[in-house]
Amino acid sequence: MTYLMDIQADAQRVANAINAALGLEVTISDSDYNLVASSRGYFSSKGSVLNSSFKAELFRSQKPIIVENPGYHPYCADCSWAKKCPEKALILTPIIFRGQVIGDIGLTSFSEEQKNKILNYHNEYIEFLNQMGEFLTVKIAERAVHNELLIFSEKLVNAINFTEEGLIYTDSIGTITLCNTAAAQLFNMSSNEMRGLNVINVLPSLPLKKIESLDNETWESELIFTRQNRKYHLLVSARSIKVKQKVEALIISARDMQEVRQFVYRIGGTGKLYSFEDIIGNCQSMRAVKDLAKEIANSVSTVLLLGETGTGKELFARAIHCSSSRHNKPFIAINCGAIPDTLLESELFGYEDGTFTGGRHGGKPGKFEMANGGTIFLDEIGDLPLYLQVKLLRVIQEKEIERLGSSKTLPINVRIIAATHKNLEKMVRQGEFREDLYYRLNVIPIYIPPLRERADDIPLLIEHMIKKYSNLLSKNITGISDKAMKALMNYEWPGNIRELENCIEYAINIEKDTVINLSSLPSKLLQKTISTNCEKNDAKPFREKIDNVEKSEIITLLEKYKDMANVKEKVAQELGISRATLYRRLRKYNIVIK
Repeated sequence: MTYLMDIQADAQRVANAINAALGLEVTISDSDYNLVASSRGYFSSKGSVLNSSFKAELFRSQKPIIVENPGYHPYCADCSWAKKCPEKALILTPIIFRGQVIGDIGLTSFSEEQKNKILNYHNEYIEFLNQMGEFLTVKIAERAVHNELLIFSEKLVNAINFTEEGLIYTDSIGTITLCNTAAAQLFNMSSNEMRGLNVINVLPSLPLKKIESLDNETWESELIFTRQNRKYHLLVSARSIKVKQKVEALIISARDMQEVRQFVYRIGGTGKLYSFEDIIGNCQSMRAVKDLAKEIANSVSTVLLLGETGTGKELFARAIHCSSSRHNKPFIAINCGAIPDTLLESELFGYEDGTFTGGRHGGKPGKFEMANGGTIFLDEIGDLPLYLQVKLLRVIQEKEIERLGSSKTLPINVRIIAATHKNLEKMVRQGEFREDLYYRLNVIPIYIPPLRERADDIPLLIEHMIKKYSNLLSKNITGISDKAMKALMNYEWPGNIRELENCIEYAINIEKDTVINLSSLPSKLLQKTISTNCEKNDAKPFREKIDNVEKSEIITLLEKYKDMANVKEKVAQELGISRATLYRRLRKYNIVIK
Protein backbone atom coordinates (compact mmCIF):
# COMPACT_ATOMS: atom_id res chain seq x y z
CA MET A 1 0.00 0.00 0.00
CA THR A 2 1.24 3.55 -0.76
CA TYR A 3 -1.29 5.41 1.37
CA LEU A 4 1.32 7.16 3.54
CA MET A 5 3.68 7.82 0.65
CA ASP A 6 0.77 9.60 -1.09
CA ILE A 7 0.61 12.08 1.80
CA GLN A 8 4.34 12.19 2.58
CA ALA A 9 4.38 15.97 2.96
CA ASP A 10 1.54 15.81 5.52
CA ALA A 11 3.32 12.96 7.33
CA GLN A 12 6.50 15.03 7.58
CA ARG A 13 4.57 17.97 9.06
CA VAL A 14 3.04 15.61 11.65
CA ALA A 15 6.48 14.23 12.52
CA ASN A 16 7.86 17.76 12.97
CA ALA A 17 4.86 18.77 15.13
CA ILE A 18 5.23 15.72 17.43
CA ASN A 19 8.97 16.36 17.78
CA ALA A 20 8.37 20.00 18.67
CA ALA A 21 5.59 19.18 21.16
CA LEU A 22 7.23 16.26 23.03
CA GLY A 23 10.93 16.83 22.56
CA LEU A 24 11.34 13.22 21.33
CA GLU A 25 12.52 11.81 18.02
CA VAL A 26 9.77 10.64 15.66
CA THR A 27 9.43 8.08 12.81
CA ILE A 28 6.50 7.41 10.49
CA SER A 29 6.81 4.30 8.30
CA ASP A 30 4.51 2.50 5.87
CA SER A 31 3.37 -1.12 5.55
CA ASP A 32 6.49 -2.03 3.55
CA TYR A 33 8.68 -0.79 6.44
CA ASN A 34 9.84 2.24 4.45
CA LEU A 35 10.63 5.41 6.37
CA VAL A 36 8.05 7.95 5.18
CA ALA A 37 8.91 10.83 7.55
CA SER A 38 11.09 11.44 10.63
CA SER A 39 12.54 14.10 12.90
CA ARG A 40 16.04 15.33 12.07
CA GLY A 41 17.57 13.90 15.23
CA TYR A 42 16.37 10.38 14.42
CA PHE A 43 17.50 10.48 10.79
CA SER A 44 20.98 11.83 11.66
CA SER A 45 21.40 9.10 14.33
CA LYS A 46 19.99 6.02 12.52
CA GLY A 47 19.24 6.95 8.93
CA SER A 48 16.36 5.18 7.17
CA VAL A 49 16.97 1.60 8.32
CA LEU A 50 14.08 0.29 10.46
CA ASN A 51 13.70 -2.85 12.55
CA SER A 52 11.36 -5.08 10.53
CA SER A 53 10.80 -7.53 13.40
CA PHE A 54 9.11 -4.90 15.55
CA LYS A 55 7.03 -3.80 12.54
CA ALA A 56 5.89 -7.36 11.81
CA GLU A 57 4.72 -7.84 15.41
CA LEU A 58 2.92 -4.50 15.37
CA PHE A 59 1.08 -5.42 12.16
CA ARG A 60 0.13 -8.82 13.62
CA SER A 61 -1.18 -7.56 16.97
CA GLN A 62 -2.42 -4.11 15.84
CA LYS A 63 -1.48 -2.91 19.34
CA PRO A 64 1.18 -0.45 20.57
CA ILE A 65 4.68 -1.80 21.38
CA ILE A 66 6.95 -0.40 24.12
CA VAL A 67 10.65 -1.35 24.01
CA GLU A 68 12.84 -0.42 27.05
CA ASN A 69 16.22 -1.65 25.82
CA PRO A 70 16.50 -1.45 22.03
CA GLY A 71 19.38 -3.55 20.69
CA TYR A 72 18.97 -6.19 23.40
CA HIS A 73 15.34 -7.17 22.83
CA PRO A 74 14.80 -10.64 21.25
CA TYR A 75 13.41 -8.95 18.12
CA CYS A 76 16.70 -7.07 17.77
CA ALA A 77 18.81 -10.20 17.25
CA ASP A 78 18.78 -9.96 13.43
CA CYS A 79 18.99 -6.14 13.30
CA SER A 80 22.19 -4.46 12.04
CA TRP A 81 22.07 -2.35 15.22
CA ALA A 82 21.93 -5.37 17.56
CA LYS A 83 23.77 -4.66 20.89
CA LYS A 84 24.93 -1.27 19.58
CA CYS A 85 21.64 0.53 19.00
CA PRO A 86 21.86 4.23 19.97
CA GLU A 87 18.16 4.21 20.98
CA LYS A 88 17.41 4.04 24.70
CA ALA A 89 13.64 3.33 24.55
CA LEU A 90 10.87 3.52 21.97
CA ILE A 91 7.09 3.36 21.43
CA LEU A 92 5.42 2.15 18.22
CA THR A 93 1.69 2.74 17.57
CA PRO A 94 -0.20 1.40 14.53
CA ILE A 95 -1.90 3.59 11.95
CA ILE A 96 -5.14 1.83 11.03
CA PHE A 97 -7.14 2.69 7.90
CA ARG A 98 -10.27 0.81 6.83
CA GLY A 99 -9.52 -1.97 9.33
CA GLN A 100 -5.93 -2.56 8.20
CA VAL A 101 -2.56 -1.46 9.59
CA ILE A 102 -0.99 0.74 6.91
CA GLY A 103 2.01 1.93 8.92
CA ASP A 104 3.11 3.20 12.33
CA ILE A 105 4.24 6.22 14.29
CA GLY A 106 7.27 5.76 16.57
CA LEU A 107 8.66 7.80 19.48
CA THR A 108 12.38 7.26 20.10
CA SER A 109 14.81 8.43 22.80
CA PHE A 110 18.56 8.85 22.40
CA SER A 111 19.22 10.11 25.96
CA GLU A 112 18.36 9.01 29.47
CA GLU A 113 16.16 12.07 29.90
CA GLN A 114 14.14 11.17 26.80
CA LYS A 115 13.99 7.55 27.92
CA ASN A 116 12.51 8.54 31.29
CA LYS A 117 9.87 10.59 29.47
CA ILE A 118 8.84 7.61 27.38
CA LEU A 119 8.71 5.20 30.29
CA ASN A 120 6.94 7.58 32.66
CA TYR A 121 4.36 8.98 30.24
CA HIS A 122 3.95 6.10 27.76
CA ASN A 123 0.13 5.92 28.22
CA GLU A 124 -0.30 9.62 27.47
CA TYR A 125 2.10 9.39 24.53
CA ILE A 126 0.29 6.39 23.06
CA GLU A 127 -3.02 8.28 23.25
CA PHE A 128 -1.42 11.29 21.58
CA LEU A 129 0.13 9.15 18.82
CA ASN A 130 -3.24 7.48 18.19
CA GLN A 131 -4.78 10.90 17.64
CA MET A 132 -1.95 11.81 15.25
CA GLY A 133 -2.57 8.50 13.44
CA GLU A 134 -6.26 9.35 13.07
CA PHE A 135 -5.28 12.73 11.68
CA LEU A 136 -3.15 11.00 9.06
CA THR A 137 -5.97 8.60 8.13
CA VAL A 138 -8.26 11.59 7.61
CA LYS A 139 -5.70 13.00 5.19
CA ILE A 140 -5.44 9.61 3.49
CA ALA A 141 -9.24 9.41 3.16
CA GLU A 142 -9.32 12.91 1.68
CA ARG A 143 -6.63 11.95 -0.82
CA ALA A 144 -8.47 8.70 -1.66
CA VAL A 145 -11.71 10.58 -2.26
CA HIS A 146 -9.84 13.12 -4.35
CA ASN A 147 -8.24 10.37 -6.42
CA GLU A 148 -11.58 8.58 -6.81
CA LEU A 149 -13.19 11.83 -7.95
CA LEU A 150 -10.39 12.37 -10.46
CA ILE A 151 -10.82 8.84 -11.79
CA PHE A 152 -14.61 9.21 -11.88
CA SER A 153 -14.29 12.55 -13.65
CA GLU A 154 -11.95 11.02 -16.21
CA LYS A 155 -14.34 8.11 -16.75
CA LEU A 156 -17.27 10.52 -17.11
CA VAL A 157 -15.44 12.63 -19.69
CA ASN A 158 -14.46 9.52 -21.63
CA ALA A 159 -18.01 8.16 -21.41
CA ILE A 160 -19.72 11.30 -22.69
CA ASN A 161 -17.15 11.63 -25.46
CA PHE A 162 -17.63 7.98 -26.41
CA THR A 163 -21.33 8.36 -27.17
CA GLU A 164 -22.39 9.48 -30.63
CA GLU A 165 -25.08 11.73 -29.16
CA GLY A 166 -24.31 15.37 -28.63
CA LEU A 167 -24.48 15.96 -24.87
CA ILE A 168 -24.74 19.42 -23.30
CA TYR A 169 -24.77 20.29 -19.58
CA THR A 170 -25.91 23.72 -18.41
CA ASP A 171 -26.24 25.53 -15.11
CA SER A 172 -29.55 26.68 -13.65
CA ILE A 173 -29.91 29.62 -16.08
CA GLY A 174 -28.98 27.68 -19.21
CA THR A 175 -25.29 28.59 -19.52
CA ILE A 176 -23.35 25.70 -21.07
CA THR A 177 -20.80 24.32 -18.59
CA LEU A 178 -19.82 21.12 -20.38
CA CYS A 179 -20.32 19.49 -23.76
CA ASN A 180 -18.89 16.43 -25.44
CA THR A 181 -17.03 16.12 -28.73
CA ALA A 182 -20.15 14.97 -30.61
CA ALA A 183 -22.04 18.12 -29.59
CA ALA A 184 -19.18 20.37 -30.69
CA GLN A 185 -19.01 18.62 -34.07
CA LEU A 186 -22.80 18.72 -34.49
CA PHE A 187 -22.85 22.52 -34.13
CA ASN A 188 -19.53 23.06 -35.95
CA MET A 189 -17.84 24.61 -32.91
CA SER A 190 -15.12 23.67 -30.46
CA SER A 191 -15.94 22.65 -26.89
CA ASN A 192 -14.24 25.81 -25.60
CA GLU A 193 -16.38 27.96 -27.91
CA MET A 194 -19.58 26.33 -26.67
CA ARG A 195 -18.78 26.64 -22.97
CA GLY A 196 -20.12 29.90 -21.59
CA LEU A 197 -22.80 30.30 -24.28
CA ASN A 198 -26.45 30.15 -23.37
CA VAL A 199 -27.97 26.98 -24.76
CA ILE A 200 -30.58 29.06 -26.63
CA ASN A 201 -27.74 30.37 -28.82
CA VAL A 202 -27.12 26.78 -29.91
CA LEU A 203 -30.69 25.41 -29.85
CA PRO A 204 -32.82 28.51 -30.51
CA SER A 205 -36.22 26.77 -30.30
CA LEU A 206 -35.55 24.82 -27.08
CA PRO A 207 -38.45 25.44 -24.62
CA LEU A 208 -36.44 25.98 -21.43
CA LYS A 209 -39.41 26.96 -19.24
CA LYS A 210 -41.34 23.85 -20.20
CA ILE A 211 -38.33 21.59 -19.52
CA GLU A 212 -37.75 23.18 -16.11
CA SER A 213 -41.40 22.71 -15.17
CA LEU A 214 -41.30 18.93 -15.66
CA ASP A 215 -40.76 16.75 -12.57
CA ASN A 216 -38.72 13.59 -13.17
CA GLU A 217 -39.75 13.63 -16.83
CA THR A 218 -37.74 13.88 -20.01
CA TRP A 219 -38.84 16.31 -22.69
CA GLU A 220 -38.29 15.00 -26.22
CA SER A 221 -39.09 16.41 -29.62
CA GLU A 222 -37.77 17.09 -33.09
CA LEU A 223 -36.36 20.58 -33.63
CA ILE A 224 -36.02 22.11 -37.09
CA PHE A 225 -34.21 25.45 -37.32
CA THR A 226 -31.57 27.35 -39.26
CA ARG A 227 -28.37 28.50 -37.58
CA GLN A 228 -25.53 30.30 -39.37
CA ASN A 229 -27.05 29.47 -42.78
CA ARG A 230 -27.20 25.78 -41.97
CA LYS A 231 -30.49 23.93 -41.59
CA TYR A 232 -30.74 21.57 -38.61
CA HIS A 233 -33.23 18.73 -38.10
CA LEU A 234 -32.49 17.21 -34.70
CA LEU A 235 -33.98 14.78 -32.23
CA VAL A 236 -33.54 16.52 -28.87
CA SER A 237 -34.09 15.22 -25.34
CA ALA A 238 -33.74 17.34 -22.22
CA ARG A 239 -34.20 16.93 -18.48
CA SER A 240 -33.76 19.26 -15.53
CA ILE A 241 -31.80 18.32 -12.39
CA LYS A 242 -33.53 19.60 -9.29
CA VAL A 243 -32.36 19.83 -5.69
CA LYS A 244 -35.15 20.57 -3.19
CA GLN A 245 -37.46 21.46 -6.10
CA LYS A 246 -34.98 24.04 -7.41
CA VAL A 247 -33.49 23.63 -10.89
CA GLU A 248 -29.71 23.38 -10.58
CA ALA A 249 -28.79 22.13 -14.06
CA LEU A 250 -30.04 20.83 -17.42
CA ILE A 251 -28.89 17.79 -19.38
CA ILE A 252 -29.58 17.95 -23.12
CA SER A 253 -28.90 15.39 -25.83
CA ALA A 254 -29.14 16.14 -29.53
CA ARG A 255 -28.73 13.95 -32.59
CA ASP A 256 -29.19 14.48 -36.29
CA MET A 257 -32.49 12.93 -37.39
CA GLN A 258 -30.89 11.31 -40.41
CA GLU A 259 -28.43 9.48 -38.16
CA VAL A 260 -31.27 8.43 -35.85
CA ARG A 261 -33.18 6.90 -38.75
CA GLN A 262 -30.12 5.09 -40.03
CA PHE A 263 -29.48 3.73 -36.53
CA VAL A 264 -33.07 2.49 -36.25
CA TYR A 265 -32.75 0.99 -39.72
CA ARG A 266 -29.61 -0.95 -38.75
CA ILE A 267 -30.81 -2.13 -35.34
CA GLY A 268 -34.42 -2.81 -36.33
CA GLY A 269 -33.50 -5.62 -38.68
CA THR A 270 -34.66 -3.82 -41.84
CA GLY A 271 -31.03 -3.67 -42.90
CA LYS A 272 -30.69 -7.36 -43.75
CA LEU A 273 -28.39 -7.60 -46.74
CA TYR A 274 -29.37 -9.40 -49.91
CA SER A 275 -27.34 -9.90 -53.05
CA PHE A 276 -28.37 -11.19 -56.44
CA GLU A 277 -26.65 -14.45 -55.48
CA ASP A 278 -29.36 -14.88 -52.84
CA ILE A 279 -31.98 -14.97 -55.59
CA ILE A 280 -32.18 -18.63 -56.60
CA GLY A 281 -32.68 -19.14 -60.29
CA ASN A 282 -30.45 -20.14 -63.17
CA CYS A 283 -32.85 -20.48 -66.08
CA GLN A 284 -32.41 -18.17 -69.05
CA SER A 285 -35.27 -15.83 -68.12
CA MET A 286 -34.05 -15.38 -64.53
CA ARG A 287 -30.46 -14.77 -65.64
CA ALA A 288 -31.72 -12.04 -67.96
CA VAL A 289 -33.75 -10.41 -65.18
CA LYS A 290 -30.83 -10.48 -62.73
CA ASP A 291 -28.43 -9.06 -65.34
CA LEU A 292 -30.81 -6.16 -65.99
CA ALA A 293 -31.29 -5.50 -62.26
CA LYS A 294 -27.52 -5.48 -61.68
CA GLU A 295 -27.05 -3.09 -64.58
CA ILE A 296 -29.45 -0.47 -63.22
CA ALA A 297 -28.63 -0.92 -59.49
CA ASN A 298 -26.53 2.26 -59.28
CA SER A 299 -28.98 4.39 -61.25
CA VAL A 300 -31.13 7.00 -59.51
CA SER A 301 -34.07 6.31 -61.82
CA THR A 302 -37.31 4.82 -60.56
CA VAL A 303 -37.76 1.05 -60.98
CA LEU A 304 -41.10 -0.70 -61.47
CA LEU A 305 -41.08 -4.42 -60.61
CA LEU A 306 -43.85 -6.33 -62.34
CA GLY A 307 -44.96 -9.87 -61.65
CA GLU A 308 -47.47 -12.08 -59.94
CA THR A 309 -47.78 -12.30 -56.18
CA GLY A 310 -45.12 -14.54 -54.69
CA THR A 311 -42.49 -14.17 -57.42
CA GLY A 312 -39.98 -12.38 -55.15
CA LYS A 313 -40.38 -8.71 -56.05
CA GLU A 314 -39.25 -7.46 -52.62
CA LEU A 315 -36.20 -9.72 -52.76
CA PHE A 316 -35.23 -8.10 -56.07
CA ALA A 317 -35.84 -4.63 -54.58
CA ARG A 318 -33.53 -5.39 -51.64
CA ALA A 319 -30.87 -6.86 -53.92
CA ILE A 320 -30.94 -3.74 -56.13
CA HIS A 321 -30.58 -1.53 -53.02
CA CYS A 322 -27.74 -3.58 -51.53
CA SER A 323 -25.87 -3.58 -54.86
CA SER A 324 -26.11 0.19 -55.17
CA SER A 325 -24.07 3.02 -53.68
CA ARG A 326 -26.93 3.46 -51.18
CA HIS A 327 -26.32 0.06 -49.58
CA ASN A 328 -25.27 1.56 -46.23
CA LYS A 329 -28.36 3.78 -46.11
CA PRO A 330 -31.93 2.83 -45.15
CA PHE A 331 -34.11 0.46 -47.14
CA ILE A 332 -37.70 1.15 -46.11
CA ALA A 333 -40.53 -1.05 -47.39
CA ILE A 334 -44.23 -0.28 -47.20
CA ASN A 335 -47.16 -2.25 -48.60
CA CYS A 336 -49.60 0.26 -50.02
CA GLY A 337 -52.40 -2.30 -50.05
CA ALA A 338 -52.00 -3.40 -46.45
CA ILE A 339 -52.62 -0.03 -44.73
CA PRO A 340 -56.04 1.68 -44.60
CA ASP A 341 -56.34 4.75 -46.82
CA THR A 342 -56.94 6.96 -43.77
CA LEU A 343 -53.55 6.00 -42.32
CA LEU A 344 -51.48 5.55 -45.46
CA GLU A 345 -50.85 9.27 -46.04
CA SER A 346 -49.41 9.79 -42.56
CA GLU A 347 -47.36 6.58 -42.90
CA LEU A 348 -45.82 7.83 -46.13
CA PHE A 349 -45.33 11.50 -45.32
CA GLY A 350 -45.51 11.76 -41.49
CA TYR A 351 -47.33 14.35 -39.41
CA GLU A 352 -46.64 17.29 -37.11
CA ASP A 353 -47.34 17.52 -33.39
CA GLY A 354 -51.03 18.24 -32.76
CA THR A 355 -52.23 17.16 -36.21
CA PHE A 356 -54.23 14.25 -34.78
CA THR A 357 -55.96 13.66 -31.49
CA GLY A 358 -53.92 10.93 -29.85
CA GLY A 359 -51.00 11.45 -32.25
CA ARG A 360 -47.47 10.99 -31.00
CA HIS A 361 -46.01 13.90 -29.05
CA GLY A 362 -43.59 15.78 -31.27
CA GLY A 363 -45.09 14.36 -34.46
CA LYS A 364 -43.86 11.41 -36.47
CA PRO A 365 -41.62 11.08 -39.53
CA GLY A 366 -43.01 9.28 -42.57
CA LYS A 367 -41.46 6.47 -44.55
CA PHE A 368 -39.97 8.90 -47.06
CA GLU A 369 -38.14 10.78 -44.31
CA MET A 370 -36.92 7.52 -42.80
CA ALA A 371 -35.61 6.40 -46.20
CA ASN A 372 -33.77 9.68 -46.87
CA GLY A 373 -30.46 8.93 -48.52
CA GLY A 374 -31.52 5.36 -49.23
CA THR A 375 -34.30 3.46 -51.00
CA ILE A 376 -38.05 3.24 -50.45
CA PHE A 377 -39.91 0.18 -51.73
CA LEU A 378 -43.57 0.87 -52.52
CA ASP A 379 -45.11 -2.58 -52.79
CA GLU A 380 -48.58 -3.01 -54.34
CA ILE A 381 -48.40 0.48 -55.82
CA GLY A 382 -51.54 -0.30 -57.82
CA ASP A 383 -53.55 -0.07 -54.59
CA LEU A 384 -52.48 3.54 -53.91
CA PRO A 385 -55.56 5.82 -53.74
CA LEU A 386 -55.86 8.46 -56.47
CA TYR A 387 -55.51 11.40 -54.06
CA LEU A 388 -52.20 9.99 -52.78
CA GLN A 389 -51.02 9.36 -56.34
CA VAL A 390 -51.01 13.15 -56.76
CA LYS A 391 -48.81 13.63 -53.68
CA LEU A 392 -46.45 10.85 -54.75
CA LEU A 393 -46.09 12.42 -58.19
CA ARG A 394 -45.11 15.71 -56.53
CA VAL A 395 -42.53 13.94 -54.36
CA ILE A 396 -40.97 12.34 -57.44
CA GLN A 397 -40.91 15.61 -59.37
CA GLU A 398 -39.94 18.08 -56.64
CA LYS A 399 -37.87 15.74 -54.42
CA GLU A 400 -39.43 17.19 -51.29
CA ILE A 401 -42.25 16.29 -48.92
CA GLU A 402 -44.61 18.02 -46.52
CA ARG A 403 -45.75 16.42 -43.30
CA LEU A 404 -49.44 16.47 -42.55
CA GLY A 405 -50.26 19.61 -40.58
CA SER A 406 -47.13 21.43 -41.73
CA SER A 407 -46.43 24.10 -44.32
CA LYS A 408 -42.69 23.42 -44.31
CA THR A 409 -41.13 21.34 -47.06
CA LEU A 410 -38.37 18.87 -46.35
CA PRO A 411 -35.91 18.02 -49.13
CA ILE A 412 -35.36 14.29 -49.61
CA ASN A 413 -32.99 12.16 -51.62
CA VAL A 414 -34.72 8.81 -52.08
CA ARG A 415 -34.56 6.18 -54.79
CA ILE A 416 -38.04 4.75 -55.45
CA ILE A 417 -38.62 1.11 -56.33
CA ALA A 418 -42.30 0.29 -56.86
CA ALA A 419 -43.93 -3.09 -57.41
CA THR A 420 -47.31 -4.43 -58.44
CA HIS A 421 -49.03 -7.58 -59.65
CA LYS A 422 -51.72 -5.51 -61.37
CA ASN A 423 -51.90 -4.33 -64.99
CA LEU A 424 -51.22 -0.62 -64.54
CA GLU A 425 -51.72 0.16 -68.23
CA LYS A 426 -55.24 -1.25 -68.03
CA MET A 427 -55.86 0.72 -64.79
CA VAL A 428 -54.72 3.90 -66.58
CA ARG A 429 -57.20 3.27 -69.39
CA GLN A 430 -59.98 2.71 -66.84
CA GLY A 431 -59.09 5.89 -64.95
CA GLU A 432 -57.98 4.00 -61.83
CA PHE A 433 -54.33 5.04 -62.03
CA ARG A 434 -52.85 8.39 -63.05
CA GLU A 435 -51.14 8.27 -66.42
CA ASP A 436 -48.49 10.84 -65.46
CA LEU A 437 -47.56 8.87 -62.33
CA TYR A 438 -47.45 5.64 -64.33
CA TYR A 439 -44.83 7.08 -66.68
CA ARG A 440 -42.84 8.46 -63.75
CA LEU A 441 -42.77 5.02 -62.14
CA ASN A 442 -42.30 2.97 -65.30
CA VAL A 443 -38.85 4.39 -66.13
CA ILE A 444 -37.11 1.02 -65.68
CA PRO A 445 -39.70 -1.78 -65.81
CA ILE A 446 -38.49 -5.25 -64.75
CA TYR A 447 -40.76 -8.24 -65.29
CA ILE A 448 -40.17 -11.17 -62.90
CA PRO A 449 -41.42 -14.42 -64.47
CA PRO A 450 -43.78 -16.69 -62.52
CA LEU A 451 -42.59 -20.08 -61.31
CA ARG A 452 -44.51 -22.01 -64.01
CA GLU A 453 -42.39 -20.20 -66.63
CA ARG A 454 -39.14 -21.22 -64.95
CA ALA A 455 -39.73 -24.84 -64.06
CA ASP A 456 -36.01 -25.61 -64.46
CA ASP A 457 -35.39 -23.61 -61.26
CA ILE A 458 -37.79 -25.70 -59.14
CA PRO A 459 -35.16 -28.33 -58.13
CA LEU A 460 -32.75 -25.56 -57.05
CA LEU A 461 -35.46 -23.85 -55.02
CA ILE A 462 -36.53 -27.14 -53.40
CA GLU A 463 -32.92 -27.97 -52.43
CA HIS A 464 -32.53 -24.56 -50.79
CA MET A 465 -35.86 -24.80 -48.96
CA ILE A 466 -35.15 -28.32 -47.68
CA LYS A 467 -31.90 -27.10 -46.09
CA LYS A 468 -33.61 -24.04 -44.65
CA TYR A 469 -36.58 -25.79 -43.03
CA SER A 470 -34.65 -28.91 -41.99
CA ASN A 471 -32.43 -26.67 -39.87
CA LEU A 472 -35.32 -24.53 -38.68
CA LEU A 473 -37.46 -27.54 -37.69
CA SER A 474 -34.52 -29.71 -36.49
CA LYS A 475 -35.40 -32.45 -38.99
CA ASN A 476 -32.95 -34.72 -40.79
CA ILE A 477 -34.38 -34.29 -44.29
CA THR A 478 -31.67 -34.51 -46.95
CA GLY A 479 -33.59 -34.68 -50.24
CA ILE A 480 -36.76 -35.52 -52.13
CA SER A 481 -37.96 -38.67 -53.88
CA ASP A 482 -38.25 -38.80 -57.66
CA LYS A 483 -42.03 -39.19 -57.51
CA ALA A 484 -42.44 -36.22 -55.20
CA MET A 485 -40.14 -34.14 -57.39
CA LYS A 486 -42.11 -35.12 -60.49
CA ALA A 487 -45.37 -34.11 -58.81
CA LEU A 488 -43.91 -30.72 -57.89
CA MET A 489 -42.53 -30.19 -61.39
CA ASN A 490 -45.93 -30.94 -62.96
CA TYR A 491 -47.85 -28.54 -60.70
CA GLU A 492 -48.85 -25.13 -62.10
CA TRP A 493 -47.93 -23.08 -58.96
CA PRO A 494 -50.51 -20.29 -58.96
CA GLY A 495 -48.98 -19.04 -55.71
CA ASN A 496 -45.46 -19.10 -57.16
CA ILE A 497 -42.39 -19.36 -54.90
CA ARG A 498 -44.36 -18.49 -51.78
CA GLU A 499 -46.67 -21.48 -52.40
CA LEU A 500 -43.71 -23.78 -53.11
CA GLU A 501 -42.05 -22.75 -49.85
CA ASN A 502 -45.29 -23.38 -47.95
CA CYS A 503 -45.51 -26.85 -49.54
CA ILE A 504 -41.92 -27.80 -48.60
CA GLU A 505 -42.34 -26.56 -45.02
CA TYR A 506 -45.52 -28.65 -44.69
CA ALA A 507 -43.81 -31.76 -46.09
CA ILE A 508 -40.79 -31.46 -43.77
CA ASN A 509 -43.08 -31.11 -40.77
CA ILE A 510 -44.85 -34.43 -41.38
CA GLU A 511 -42.13 -36.47 -43.15
CA LYS A 512 -40.74 -39.35 -41.06
CA ASP A 513 -38.15 -40.48 -43.60
CA THR A 514 -34.90 -38.72 -44.53
CA VAL A 515 -36.33 -37.66 -47.91
CA ILE A 516 -39.64 -36.02 -48.83
CA ASN A 517 -41.99 -38.66 -50.23
CA LEU A 518 -45.07 -38.21 -52.37
CA SER A 519 -47.33 -39.00 -49.41
CA SER A 520 -45.91 -36.04 -47.44
CA LEU A 521 -46.99 -33.45 -49.98
CA PRO A 522 -50.21 -31.50 -49.28
CA SER A 523 -53.23 -33.47 -50.47
CA LYS A 524 -54.63 -30.41 -52.25
CA LEU A 525 -51.48 -30.14 -54.34
CA LEU A 526 -51.46 -33.88 -55.07
CA GLN A 527 -55.07 -33.85 -56.22
CA LYS A 528 -54.42 -30.87 -58.50
CA THR A 529 -51.37 -32.63 -59.91
CA ILE A 530 -53.37 -35.80 -60.64
CA SER A 531 -56.20 -33.74 -62.12
CA THR A 532 -53.76 -31.86 -64.36
CA ASN A 533 -52.15 -35.09 -65.54
CA CYS A 534 -55.60 -36.52 -66.33
CA GLU A 535 -56.44 -33.46 -68.39
CA LYS A 536 -53.21 -33.85 -70.30
CA ASN A 537 -53.88 -37.52 -71.03
CA ASP A 538 -57.59 -38.23 -71.71
CA ALA A 539 -56.85 -41.87 -72.64
CA LYS A 540 -56.85 -42.81 -68.98
CA PRO A 541 -59.85 -42.02 -66.84
CA PHE A 542 -59.49 -39.86 -63.74
CA ARG A 543 -60.15 -42.75 -61.29
CA GLU A 544 -57.44 -44.86 -62.87
CA LYS A 545 -54.90 -42.07 -62.44
CA ILE A 546 -55.67 -41.83 -58.75
CA ASP A 547 -55.48 -45.63 -58.38
CA ASN A 548 -52.09 -45.72 -60.07
CA VAL A 549 -50.68 -43.10 -57.72
CA GLU A 550 -52.10 -44.89 -54.66
CA LYS A 551 -50.82 -48.30 -55.79
CA SER A 552 -47.37 -46.89 -56.49
CA GLU A 553 -47.18 -45.29 -53.05
CA ILE A 554 -48.25 -48.53 -51.29
CA ILE A 555 -45.56 -50.52 -53.13
CA THR A 556 -42.95 -47.88 -52.22
CA LEU A 557 -43.83 -48.03 -48.53
CA LEU A 558 -43.91 -51.84 -48.47
CA GLU A 559 -40.41 -51.87 -49.88
CA LYS A 560 -39.32 -49.23 -47.36
CA TYR A 561 -40.52 -51.22 -44.31
CA LYS A 562 -40.03 -54.75 -45.71
CA ASP A 563 -37.51 -55.73 -43.00
CA MET A 564 -39.77 -54.74 -40.10
CA ALA A 565 -42.01 -57.24 -38.26
CA ASN A 566 -44.94 -54.82 -38.22
CA VAL A 567 -44.63 -53.80 -41.88
CA LYS A 568 -48.41 -53.60 -42.51
CA GLU A 569 -49.02 -51.50 -39.43
CA LYS A 570 -46.22 -49.06 -40.43
CA VAL A 571 -47.53 -48.74 -44.00
CA ALA A 572 -51.10 -48.14 -42.83
CA GLN A 573 -49.90 -45.56 -40.32
CA GLU A 574 -47.81 -43.81 -42.98
CA LEU A 575 -50.79 -43.67 -45.35
CA GLY A 576 -53.14 -42.50 -42.60
CA ILE A 577 -55.55 -45.43 -43.04
CA SER A 578 -56.61 -48.42 -40.93
CA ARG A 579 -55.12 -51.90 -41.40
CA ALA A 580 -58.49 -53.16 -42.66
CA THR A 581 -58.48 -50.49 -45.39
CA LEU A 582 -54.89 -51.41 -46.28
CA TYR A 583 -55.91 -55.08 -46.73
CA ARG A 584 -58.70 -53.99 -49.08
CA ARG A 585 -56.23 -51.91 -51.11
CA LEU A 586 -53.80 -54.86 -51.33
CA ARG A 587 -56.54 -57.12 -52.67
CA LYS A 588 -57.76 -54.41 -55.05
CA TYR A 589 -54.32 -53.90 -56.60
CA ASN A 590 -53.27 -57.58 -56.40
CA ILE A 591 -50.26 -56.71 -54.25
CA VAL A 592 -48.69 -59.71 -52.51
CA ILE A 593 -46.48 -59.21 -49.45
CA LYS A 594 -43.63 -61.69 -49.50
